[in-house]
Amino acid sequence: MYMIRSISVNVGEAILRPCFHGATLIKFRPLHFHGRSSSLRPNDYSLTILANCYYHLNFVDLGFSVLAIIIKLGFQPDIVTFNTLINGFVRTHQLDKAVHLLDKILKLGLQPTLVTYGSMFKGLCRSGDNAGALKLLRNMESYGHFMPNHVIYNTIIDSLCKDQLLPQALLLFKEMKIKGISPDVVTYTTLIRGMCTLGQQKEAQQMLTEMLRNNITPDIQTYSMLIDMYCKDGKMDEAEKLMDLMVENGCKPNVVTYSGLINGYCKSKRIDRALGLLEELNFKGLTPDFIMYSTLIDALCKVNQLKLAHQFFKEMEAHGLKPDVITWNSLLDWMCKNEQIDEAIATMKEMEANGVVPNIITYSILMDGFCEANRLREAMDIFSLLTAKGLHDVHAYTIMIKGFCKEGLLVKADELLKNMEDNKCFPNECTFNTIIRGFIDGKDVGRALELVRLMRSKGFVADNHTISSFVSLLSDPNISDADKAKTLMPVFWNCQFKHACLCEAGKLREALDTFSSLTEKRLLPTIYTYNIVVKGLCETGFLNDAIELVGRMEENGCPPDECTYNIIIRGFLKGKDISKALELVTAMRSKKFVADAYTASLFFSLLTDHTVCDSDRALLQNYFKS
Repeated sequence: MYMIRSISVNVGEAILRPCFHGATLIKFRPLHFHGRSSSLRPNDYSLTILANCYYHLNFVDLGFSVLAIIIKLGFQPDIVTFNTLINGFVRTHQLDKAVHLLDKILKLGLQPTLVTYGSMFKGLCRSGDNAGALKLLRNMESYGHFMPNHVIYNTIIDSLCKDQLLPQALLLFKEMKIKGISPDVVTYTTLIRGMCTLGQQKEAQQMLTEMLRNNITPDIQTYSMLIDMYCKDGKMDEAEKLMDLMVENGCKPNVVTYSGLINGYCKSKRIDRALGLLEELNFKGLTPDFIMYSTLIDALCKVNQLKLAHQFFKEMEAHGLKPDVITWNSLLDWMCKNEQIDEAIATMKEMEANGVVPNIITYSILMDGFCEANRLREAMDIFSLLTAKGLHDVHAYTIMIKGFCKEGLLVKADELLKNMEDNKCFPNECTFNTIIRGFIDGKDVGRALELVRLMRSKGFVADNHTISSFVSLLSDPNISDADKAKTLMPVFWNCQFKHACLCEAGKLREALDTFSSLTEKRLLPTIYTYNIVVKGLCETGFLNDAIELVGRMEENGCPPDECTYNIIIRGFLKGKDISKALELVTAMRSKKFVADAYTASLFFSLLTDHTVCDSDRALLQNYFKS
């Protein structure tokens, strides 16, 4: 390296300044050391520029060595020098040191500049210290050094929105306007992004309207975020209207805009419109991005258009976009679901040859395909490979349990369920429903009911498919009526009405008919079972059936108790049938039963309900007087 023999300070500054602004990677050690000789004695300004170069290039230690030279040469560091140091700390994530240095600056009586504060706010917000940023904002105002500008407010608002602290961000936004600091496109776009993240569509649209009213032109990012928000919620008409507005205002849609729309149409299963937008995008000279291709490939696979999916797959590669494991999984999933298991294996090998590593979803897709194709041994081989690698996935376990149940290997399915928790992989609702249906299909009702109780103890419920399997058992001639009445029916009704919305009306009616036939055969349920059924009927709106059942309870030697009356009265109160509810109250009182706290609270709430008619309100008032 050449040694600089003789050069003026001005020339040295001229060399250093462009290096700082252009971030040229030069280490000025020769100039640095030669600066101590009599032939070239740099001033504090030159050394500050040099320190800036080092900090800008993340050579913070070298920057501090320059500070030491400044002091050693007898120069007094000024605010520009300190700004350089603070910026260096912020750039290297040493925020605590930056805060400490700012305190020192204030104690020395130096006045921080907007550059000082700008660096500090950037560092605090980047580290997620919103409280620290807000405290500094208040301190800045109290010191009276500067009024915060829109850049500082934007920095803090952006950080608050990223942490989903939208109410605090809106307070700052309001504060800006009160202080006469005009929000710009960045401010509005930041707030709109925060609202979109939280799904606040109405508020985001209102913010856009305010923006336009204040003659602030939204940019492509603003429009694209709003369009994407509507698309994710399936509101495609609103998204299209917004794109029309965008074009009217002279803002051309880009790939991101089209990507949001195409994704929305794919999720809405309007593939033709998605493909139409792709044509429009190509016509405008825009190139589809990775996300767009992956979205289209997945959507086409789901609607059985594999040929077109393959076409886009090849087109994607032709554009230099390498399909990832998610894209490959879309193809594999279609093949396995369409019984093309051998083609799926070949495709996975091709995927691996292209350097894409299969993930747990890839293996799960293949396992499920093997199980459906009655190739259980191959599914087990993949499962063994996963567990040997320590990959214990609840979905993979559920697939294998389903495979064992399908083959009637219930003991193996049960063993696998028990092994899950041993391996810290806990069964979910789908796992329990899968194995319960397996035992129901295998006519092992006892174990099925044990698993139902275990499932419910963990807070899970039977799904519609499992409920249907239970209904089938209720009409199975191979199961004794006594077992249906004493064991199966109570469990069924508990499951059925815990989440009655999952049940089809036809299945519910079938279950009711079975229950009636059991009581006709004098296979009488207990009061507990009756109350479960009455509650279920009330919760699903079958109030007349509930009344009829309560009427038959006495005939069957199991008279309704206080709990029964409270259940059915609440059913009629929730249905706003006040006269019938009061009629039942009279019947309940005649048996020396009383309304419980919950029932009483429903009566009180109806007194202030504006939807209750005057005649019913009068009935309620008389009830409370009696």
